[in-house]
Amino acid sequence: MSRLIKFRAWDIKYKQMILPRENSYYQHFISFCGNVFLRTSESMMCFGGGDQLHWEMNEKIVMLGVDLNDKNGKDCFYDDIVKIKLGGEHYNFIVSKVDGNTVLLDPRNHNAIYGFLAVYKDEFEVIGNLHENPELLED
Repeated sequence: MSRLIKFRAWDIKYKQMILPRENSYYQHFISFCGNVFLRTSESMMCFGGGDQLHWEMNEKIVMLGVDLNDKNGKDCFYDDIVKIKLGGEHYNFIVSKVDGNTVLLDPRNHNAIYGFLAVYKDEFEVIGNLHENPELLED
């Protein structure tokens, strides 16, 4: 069984998220080495090498999908901010990776919570991400 590995990237310079566009004339793909490919129905271009459109990796933050969807069916990626109800209160956490494990980071104390997303996958909601919505982590 194969699974689709999803990526997205945050453009630091232009402060915008670059997403693959499904069901569109154009589709973006980000390779493991950081090259960005643009595919149309007629051709594929690589934004790399000597191209004037070359994307330097120090200008992009590449985020991998965690292969989970939130309670609304939205894809979840590293650096997403998720809202979870614990003990009657709602809390926001950062989806991150520690020692090869997908964890939730508590922005208040930076403690890592292991295994929570997989166990409570039907109860969390993606509400934003670190790059576009840092205000969601403020107290």
